Amino acid sequence: MFNQYFTKGVVSIDGLGTITGFLFTTPADLRIYARAMVYASDDFTIQIYEDVTTLDDGTPITGFNTNRNSLTAHSMDLFSAPTIDDPGDLIWETRTLATKGIAGVSSQITYEILVKYSTKYYWKITKNTAATHFVDYDFWWVEYESI
Repeated sequence: MFNQYFTKGVVSIDGLGTITGFLFTTPADLRIYARAMVYASDDFTIQIYEDVTTLDDGTPITGFNTNRNSLTAHSMDLFSAPTIDDPGDLIWETRTLATKGIAGVSSQITYEILVKYSTKYYWKITKNTAATHFVDYDFWWVEYESI
């Protein structure tokens, strides 16, 4: 048995070196396959850390069941703007550029992972230029009952 969930949003990021991020806390009893698509309107560095320690998890983000007829809520916890004590292990890093596609759509970064049980993951997004720009995110995940 499995359930699929999603959340989507846009964050505005000002100034060179400004950092924002997202925290994902996985449950102990479900396998989770996650995918993220991030569209950036400027030059950003995106890093993903595993086994993170936080001082404050941040502001909760609501995830929605893709089966709109289902009342089943997600088990993975999502947060924006966490306060990180120890980032843990860097497992992935990339950089977006300030280029746009022919339709005017900004750079897209996609990442997929089968996450560990009972683990905190931190998506750190660092602005590499001074102007205010935006990051459009789309997180999607499937929660499977463990076998």
